[in-house]
Amino acid sequence: MDEWSINKEACREALGKFSEKQKGVITKMAHEFANAVEERLVDKIKVLVFQPGQLAQIREIQNTLAACQNVVGGYIEVIHLDDGLLLVCDEEGKLKGYPPNRRVGRDVICGTFFICRSDGDEFTSVTDEDLKSIC
Repeated sequence: MDEWSINKEACREALGKFSEKQKGVITKMAHEFANAVEERLVDKIKVLVFQPGQLAQIREIQNTLAACQNVVGGYIEVIHLDDGLLLVCDEEGKLKGYPPNRRVGRDVICGTFFICRSDGDEFTSVTDEDLKSIC
């Protein structure tokens, strides 16, 4: 029997000594702890978020597809800008009737978008120099 099995069995035995209400509290705390650990394990990136009609905001988001989609409101489209910057927006922003946000080249981006960098296939944080030049 390995160490984990021994500890797991000891935990089950100890948990059996608590009331149902106490077990519920312990289980809830264990889940909250596991979620907090998982959240810390996911890399976060610093991005510059542009919402229609508002000033740009610096935000830290989880570097996951779901988090990126949550920021822009749908499936992401990546547009390569100058100096290695990426503009990430909802690929269907115009079709969904999102309000115009900013002009980029000859196109108008509709809805919320953010700017970040990349390292190969992964999004990375904007740099302090990026923030100075963009803002």
